[in-house]
Amino acid sequence: MNGGPPTWVVGAGGLLGSQVSAALDAGARWSACPIGWHDERGASDALAREAAAFLDDVGRGGGPWRIMWCAGAGVVSTPPRALAQETRVVRRFLDALAARLSREPDLARRGSLFLASSAGGVYAASPAEPPFHEGCATGCLAPYGLEKLAQEDSFDRVARECAIDLLIGRFSNLYGPGQSLAKAQGLLSHVGRAALKREPVSLFVPLDTIRDYLFAADAGRMAVDAMGLLEEGRERRDHRVVTKIFASEVETTVASVLGAWRQSLRRPLRVALAARPDARLQPRILSFRSRVWPQVRGRPTLLPLGVEAVRQDQLARLMAAGLD
Repeated sequence: MNGGPPTWVVGAGGLLGSQVSAALDAGARWSACPIGWHDERGASDALAREAAAFLDDVGRGGGPWRIMWCAGAGVVSTPPRALAQETRVVRRFLDALAARLSREPDLARRGSLFLASSAGGVYAASPAEPPFHEGCATGCLAPYGLEKLAQEDSFDRVARECAIDLLIGRFSNLYGPGQSLAKAQGLLSHVGRAALKREPVSLFVPLDTIRDYLFAADAGRMAVDAMGLLEEGRERRDHRVVTKIFASEVETTVASVLGAWRQSLRRPLRVALAARPDARLQPRILSFRSRVWPQVRGRPTLLPLGVEAVRQDQLARLMAAGLD
């Protein structure tokens, strides 16, 4: 566990946010009201109220504080209109935050921000050769990646204007227990749901497609550890903005994912290769090697162990729902 200052995890109910919260000591977690993300104006207003309440609390405390943005419902296949709406919510939140911090520079100097972004989204069309690192040029195949870069730019702008520390975390493919079964995200979750319901597993990319799969609990721990490094020596220096890739740094093919699921299920899978228009938004290789604070990686969970944890979680939830 990593203690640290009072921390508001925005999106604490999601796959990454829940694991970031779990990596914090209970005393460091700040409780906020749920945000209704389906309502753009309502979500923006709720975030502004929660931001004001959080800053009031940490302002009275007089010590360091963190806001870690782990929210986001968009995936590669999400329509551009919905992705743009999500970015507008981010910007309204940041406008409210900046308005407060610009009036209280001492409060800003004691704070730090974190943004969870997407390594796959922003490097999908990079001109560099994989594995990608933080020094590689970005390049996007889909509107999803463009919106992630837009959100990164918005956080960067506020951090520089308010002289506040910022860590931008670009995550590889996250997976783990608790991932939404209704959300069209994640090969591991997709394979498991179909296999447990004894349906054919539909694949839209070749079996030799390479990805980096990061277990969500590892991602949460890594994010909190990296925030600690970001904040070291803050009283002796100016603010800084750091971009880091969070990945297992293990290249895994789609065929290997299917093999891990067969091992966990102890039976064959029915696989159907198919095609769909957005398959062109999926590059063949997305692999990563972080050059920023490489010690943060630690020992990521092996794929067979992670798949088994996902299987047990999905099975329990499908049984509770009557296999609907």
